[in-house]
Amino acid sequence: LTTLATRRCYCSTQNPTANKALTIMTHTAPAIVAPSLLSCDLANIDRDATQMLELGADWLHMDIMDGHFCPNLSFGPPVIASLRKAQKDAYLDCHLMVSEPANWVGPMAKAGAS
Repeated sequence: LTTLATRRCYCSTQNPTANKALTIMTHTAPAIVAPSLLSCDLANIDRDATQMLELGADWLHMDIMDGHFCPNLSFGPPVIASLRKAQKDAYLDCHLMVSEPANWVGPMAKAGAS
């Protein structure tokens, strides 16, 4: 399930006396479908991840929150490591919403974050 997203950039000429039609540049890139597992049933995270992939998801989006940068607390390296064991080929797109991301990159990569 890959769709195409189109962005349009409208550019006018730099000549103020030439009020002519705009030049339209179009860039087409494949869209990536990456549903968040933040609202999954944590007791069945593997089942929910499998369902999302079977329904056409390209990636699995994992919202990583430390309870400091934003008020919520969510997945950490142990959850990512557990999901990686079950989903060996899935792309785990980890969105770090944490106060000190440099402290999280190594542990998340070791746990299996993509």
